[in-house]
Amino acid sequence: MLRSVFKTIIATAALAVLPSASIAGEAWDDISPLMFDEARDVTMASAQTVTLRTPYRATDDRRVMMGASVALPDGQLIDKVYLVIDENPMPVSAVFEMQRPTGNFTFDMTMRLNGPSGIHLVVETTDGQLLVSEGFTKTSGLGACAAPPVNDPAIALKTLGQMKLALAPANTMNAKTRLVSLASGTKAEPQPVKAQVSFSHPSHSGLQMNQITLLYLPARFIEMVKFTTDESPMFTMTGSISISEDPALSVVLPAGSGTLSIDMQDTDGATFHQLFSLGQG
Repeated sequence: MLRSVFKTIIATAALAVLPSASIAGEAWDDISPLMFDEARDVTMASAQTVTLRTPYRATDDRRVMMGASVALPDGQLIDKVYLVIDENPMPVSAVFEMQRPTGNFTFDMTMRLNGPSGIHLVVETTDGQLLVSEGFTKTSGLGACAAPPVNDPAIALKTLGQMKLALAPANTMNAKTRLVSLASGTKAEPQPVKAQVSFSHPSHSGLQMNQITLLYLPARFIEMVKFTTDESPMFTMTGSISISEDPALSVVLPAGSGTLSIDMQDTDGATFHQLFSLGQG
């Protein structure tokens, strides 16, 4: 259901941000009412509640790390988290739908930037509130959504859907706690861990031209990613052409998680599954 609604939103929002319709800085005013009922208030989030991470200037427009940390007050829970890159052809760039109640969520993901753009992170709570944080990132002018792929499309298909996992402490205090416990011989309490998953996928936007045939490469990008820890679904992410080629997605997993199961589907209907043991359950 979310994916069908999402496709309608991005198709309509893309029209709203054509250069003839808006200039840089005004796109969000067009996008917001298309995403949410105009009767609903979109409130600026406090820095303590939502922290948006986006660089001041992208060093490579094709691969820009963006992310956010959400920590809602006690009693509030996250329903969905929207990452919006205002000036991209598909501005609604990723939507995370929580599958279990939580007041905290942290992610980082490699995205494409088509040009200098406002960035908006919207948190929708289970009680219907909309909290927004905003930023702005300058670019090199590469026009990444139409830039040729880094890898040869034929070669990219050979590793399509492969996933790699890297684990790290969610913060430096977790690492220090573990070192102290090892030194004292005591068993440390389970701590949240950051999992970075690297996906092998060409993420063709449909705007890229084959440099030899001069024909446009058909759009094929990651449509859905589902994270499950210990057989309990955590979230489902709906993607777009704004996600980079061979993207990396980092999230903080619940403390004590023993396994991480990932399901991915792309717009061609190809499905992939990977189960990782975290060794800390």
